[in-house]
This record gives sequence, C-alpha cells and structure tokens, in this order.
Amino acid sequence: LHIANQPKDSESKAAVFIEMGSIYKEQKTFNMSLNYFEQAVKIQEDIGDQAGKSASLHEIGTIYLNQNNFHKALDAFQYSLKLQEKFTNGVDKIKNLKSLGEVFREQGDLEQSLRYYLQALEIADRFSYAKESISILSNIARIYNLRGDTNKASDFFEQSLKVAEDLDEKKAVIQNLFELSRIRGNLDKKRALLERALNLTSQINDALGMAIALYELGSLFASTEEEHTKAISFFDKSLEMSKQINHKRLEESNLEGLGKIYGTRNEFKKALRFFEQALNISRELEEKGYEAILLAYIGQTFAMQGENEKAMQALLMSISLFSQLDERAWMERVAAYLIRLRQKIGTDLFNSLWQKAKKSQDVPEWFERIIDNSSSDSGTSVEDFVNMVISAAADKSSETNQLLDFVTHLSKDENQPKEVQMLGKALQEILLGNRNPNLANLPEEFVELIRNAMQKSAM
Repeated sequence: LHIANQPKDSESKAAVFIEMGSIYKEQKTFNMSLNYFEQAVKIQEDIGDQAGKSASLHEIGTIYLNQNNFHKALDAFQYSLKLQEKFTNGVDKIKNLKSLGEVFREQGDLEQSLRYYLQALEIADRFSYAKESISILSNIARIYNLRGDTNKASDFFEQSLKVAEDLDEKKAVIQNLFELSRIRGNLDKKRALLERALNLTSQINDALGMAIALYELGSLFASTEEEHTKAISFFDKSLEMSKQINHKRLEESNLEGLGKIYGTRNEFKKALRFFEQALNISRELEEKGYEAILLAYIGQTFAMQGENEKAMQALLMSISLFSQLDERAWMERVAAYLIRLRQKIGTDLFNSLWQKAKKSQDVPEWFERIIDNSSSDSGTSVEDFVNMVISAAADKSSETNQLLDFVTHLSKDENQPKEVQMLGKALQEILLGNRNPNLANLPEEFVELIRNAMQKSAM
C-alpha cells in the first residue's frame, strides 16, 4: 500500500494497484489481489476511465471464478460487458463473453453458456479475430460434448483445429487433437490422433504435452487386453516425465492406470503398490473424490487377493468419503464390491468384518440397510432389496430419495446385466409413484418378486 501511495496522480495510482493485483493473482493470493483491483476500480470511477474500469472488473470476475463464487463472478463480468457498450473493443468484449460462458458452464446451464460463446464467435468472425476464435470454437465443442451431441462437438473441434493449423498455433493444435481422440473413432483413429499430438509436442519441446500424450495412449491401449503391454510402456514413460516436471496430478493418473492393468492381470501386489502411491498423492493434493476412488480400487484388489479385513476397511473408508461428497453412483459400485465380498467369504465372516470396520467409519443408514438386507444366498438378495424398495415407496419413508438415486444409477449402470438395469428402471417408476410400472421386459422371477412385494405393501 505504501508503494501505491507514491504516485501523485490518480491514473498512476490505479496502474500501481492493477500491477499489485496482477502479482497477487499470479501467486494465487486471491483476497489480496481482489483488494487491489477493487481500489483500482474506485479510482477509475473517479477519473471516468470506463475502459480501465471494465478491464479491472473483468479481473475481479476471474478471481471470483477461481474461488467458485459464481454469483459475484457473473455480476463482475456482466457489469464489465455493459461498460464496453460505451466504447468499441471487440477483443475485450470477447473476453467477457467467454468468461460468462465459462461461469454458466460451471453452473451446469449449458444453454446460457452456449449463447454467450456463440456471441463471442460472432464478434470474432466479424472482426476477423482468428486467434480468438480457436478457443471459442473449442469451448462450443465442449458444450455440445457435455450435451451428448458428439457429432457437433467433433465438427467444432475440427473447425478449431483447422484455424489453429492455419495460424501455426501448435499448442492449440495439440489440444484439439487430444479432444478429438476422446470422442472420435475406433482405436486406430484415436491412436493416429494421439501419435500426431505426441509428435508435435516433441517438436516444440512441450514436456507436459508429451507426458499427457503418452498417458492418453496408455489409457487407449489399456482398454484392450491384448494391448496391455503397450499400455504399460506408455504409462511408464508418462509417469517418468510427470515426475521430472513435478506434475502430481498426471503422476497420480498414471499410477492409477498401471494399478488397474496389473489388477486385471491378477498381479495384485503390483496393483496395490501403484494404487497406494496414487492414494498418497491424492491425500497430498487433498483430492477427496480421487482418494475415495483409489480406496475403492484398493479394497477391491485386497478382496481379490483374499485379504478380507483390509478389503473391508478400505471399502468402508471409500464409502465414508463418497457419502460426504454425495457421490451416489460410486457408492452403488462399492455396494456391488461389498456384496460380492459377502458372497465370496460367507455371511458370518462378512458381518464380523463389517461391524468391526464400521466402528471407525461414517456409513449412511440407508447404505447399511442395502448391505444388511443383501444375502450371500443367490435369489434372496434380490428379493430382500425389492421388498425394501417397495416398502419404502409404500410408507413414503425418509429413505425414498436415497433409494431412488440408487435404483436410477442401477438402471443406467452398463456394468450390470441387462435384466438388473431393467429391474432398476421398474423400481425407479415405483418410487416415483407409478403403481403400474412397465414389467413387460423383465424376467418372470423379477416380475413375481415385484408383484408379491406390492401385494404385501398393499400398493
């Protein structure tokens, strides 16, 4: 602040405040940065510097966006954009429109996000801002991809790629190649895109880009069992580069990829070693979601190795974290791991391990009921589950919403047999209040279970 008081004229003071705000923003000291930009805005208001005020407001918006304060970010960007109506600066308008698109995308409002990105694209085209259009086209593609329209997403990524190639913007070319490889074509086409990206990253000595390309190739080959040796080679190379450039998140992803492959090869000790290294990084980075996923993989691996107590501890730790994050889809997957463990080791040992591990973990009551009501004897676990769901629907119990989430995920889980997905769909209809659910495509034994349960519950 002493430094900012040195200049005698207001314009110079504002410039110093902006410089200090930018320095603190770069250091991610956001509250200090915000303070300096807000002081700059006050001075810019006093001296009538509309363009400067608009630019400072945009910086304030980006700070709020970094803090996930979407409401204040939205206000700042919209105010900045409104001020720009009083002067002509297409590039600055594009920045605000792109930022508004990002805010709405982060909030899940894809229609509004797309509207702002399209406005930005219109200005970029009108004023021939080709370089700006690269990122706009990519962002539009991401919106279509989030909406499930992969054809349109692919078209916009291709447009972005072409502009980037025309302008020789190699980093943008590489990014679009990565994006296209994730949504387009068979293994050979994806491989060609990634190998091209890898070649370009090598040309410009982009170590992070090379590490990402190697990781993406590893992930691609990991999906085919016959190509696991190649996948391991790519993961190993990416892992080594990730360590060299100290990129912890990419290191973590490579360790997870290696753990999964060795798990499918029944090399459980190697799998656990890689998963546990990744787990340590997730804790270092305080990534609770990733920590929970890795604990689930570790628990499943311990179970396959026959270390049942360790399996139970890891799985319940993952459930506790997933519950805090309200990740119902993953809780469903862990429930399946636990039910398979019960079937493998028997009810008595399972219940003993379950009660012991549960003492130190926060397990939701509704999840406990699903596990407690499942059985190792084939045929009865489905019956107990159906009875529980239909009883909850009839009583309108407090667990109805949780069970609805569970069966909804069950109906969409492609890892489940088709008849189990259809059972989930039928139970979803019942929980939503439909007393005459569509049972036409269900196996006869499931139809009978549902009808008997509905009769018992007087539905």
